[in-house]
Formats: sequence, C-alpha cells, structure tokens
Amino acid sequence: MNKIIDHYKDSLFYQLLKLLGSLDLIGNPIGLISNLGMGVKDVIVKPIEGFVDGPLEMGRGFIEGTNSLVTNTVGGTFNSINKISKSMAQGMSTLAMDPELLQ
Repeated sequence: MNKIIDHYKDSLFYQLLKLLGSLDLIGNPIGLISNLGMGVKDVIVKPIEGFVDGPLEMGRGFIEGTNSLVTNTVGGTFNSINKISKSMAQGMSTLAMDPELLQ
C-alpha cells in the first residue's frame, strides 16, 4: 500500500511541476527550454552529419545548425515575452473591469 501511495505522490509532484513550468503567466519556460535545446542540438548534430559527406557538407551543416540555434533562441524568447505580456494585459483588463478588453 505504501508503494502505491508513494507512486501517486511522486506522480502528482511531477505533474504539478510540469503544469507550473508550462504556465503562460511566467512565459512557458518549458517551451523556451525546449526551443533552446533544439537549437543547441542542431548546432552540434548538423555539422557532424555533414562531416560524413565531406568538408563542404560539414560547412553547410554548421551554417544550418547556427541558423537553427539563432531561430529557436529568438523565436522562443519572443514567444515567452509574448505570453508574459498577454497575461499581464489580461490581468490589467480584469482589474480595470473593461468588458471590451476582457475579450
């Protein structure tokens, strides 16, 4: 019985952390980390994949990986900023009790 209780406690804790990490109020940090991780992975993996085909392909892989890193970093950052500002705007419109802004 204790193993079952411990299992559900651990599962509940993990799910709460997951929920907290994906809140739009704090900019969805899990989404940001996911985007950054994808960019870092690409900047490492793409040149290695290109190395197999030759130095020119390795250079192309490096360029593609760097492009992916920059794109995912900028996109993830602005997505988080957008979510934070949207949450703040909704909170302010709720405080102002303006029905037009609540929609």
